[in-house]
Amino acid sequence: MQYPQVNLNGTLGAILLRQYLDAADALRAAERRLDEAAPHGRDYQTLDDGAFRRAQDEHLDRKRRLESIIQELLDIAQEIARQNDEREISRRRRRRTAEDRIADHIDGYDRDDLGESPDY
Repeated sequence: MQYPQVNLNGTLGAILLRQYLDAADALRAAERRLDEAAPHGRDYQTLDDGAFRRAQDEHLDRKRRLESIIQELLDIAQEIARQNDEREISRRRRRRTAEDRIADHIDGYDRDDLGESPDY
């Protein structure tokens, strides 16, 4: 399956994730409606002997296709969440590295005040 790539020029990762989860939720609601529309024998009693069974099989097939699409959307959402997590870890790492450089720089000035030379 081709997953989207969260990037600076694209849709924000949080928005992208929400879109896929909302789509899955909407299909779950459709799934509940589909369950309500399940075939009932009384609606097929005047048809040939196999009509009700065919209707049940077709209904089950529709339900399985819908479940498959929901699962695909959730798989995509999971991948987006993973990418979002990786980006956040990377962002924190970069921020910490910058903070370390600033702290080292400040520490260097402190040592200068004591007559020591900075380590950088």
